[in-house]
Amino acid sequence: MEEQVRSNLILGTVLESKDEIDKKIVDDTINMIVGLQIGNFLIPEKKKDEEYFGHIMNVAESLFKANSHRRRYIDQEKKILEEFKNKCLTNTNTVDLSINSVDLTSEIEGVLTQIKSALDSLARSFSPLLGLNLHGWHKKKKESGREVLDVIDKNLPNNLKDKSENLKNYIEKNIPWISYVVFLRDGIHRGGLKNISAIIYRQTKKDVEPQHINYGNANENVTSFITRLLNEITEFSNAVILLSLLVKAPENMCIVKNEGKEWPPYTWRITNIDK
Repeated sequence: MEEQVRSNLILGTVLESKDEIDKKIVDDTINMIVGLQIGNFLIPEKKKDEEYFGHIMNVAESLFKANSHRRRYIDQEKKILEEFKNKCLTNTNTVDLSINSVDLTSEIEGVLTQIKSALDSLARSFSPLLGLNLHGWHKKKKESGREVLDVIDKNLPNNLKDKSENLKNYIEKNIPWISYVVFLRDGIHRGGLKNISAIIYRQTKKDVEPQHINYGNANENVTSFITRLLNEITEFSNAVILLSLLVKAPENMCIVKNEGKEWPPYTWRITNIDK
């Protein structure tokens, strides 16, 4: 009965998906967990199973909100660019003109804040699954996720430590770019996003340039950046969920993605134990 309730809930969520990113978020988080039915053998305690599912729901909800901010940014940007260009074309000035849009900045901040919330929920999911006491995706010495790795090293039960290497290696590999995203998000509380350029009208081209974000030696259109970022954080969350489940799973079990359209999106498979 509980799985039927969850299936109905997920069906309703899928129907609310507004684009392909939404659908990927649902399939790679909530639907994956429902389809794998982890409560049957990974988390048999009902209270912990419900707590775990709640954290995964929160991951998906935060990513959904981030994607909503991304869509609003794209819609607002198109409108603002057109209005600013038309205004500049009637201006007699011969110098380049620029504006900073509070509306666009608000949507960028929304994307970054919700991504950090998704990471926090992801870390909290380790508590009911692996018995770790984590309250968020905390940083250590400016490295976001370093404290998560420390907790895994120090507090994971001995019988699971050897099976956690893939999870730890994956988090370690992704710490640099995750730390940069959290750095951008923290910049909101330090007076704003200083890495984002203004919208500029170029007199020589009689056209407007959209906002760009500067990081390292790179310069990227903000729309491209937040779209790429959301896809990458969705893939990261999916991989961390999968790898953390495998820490708890029996030795001869693996998880396989269903490349077709049928349910479920991910299934368990028994590996060849003779090898």
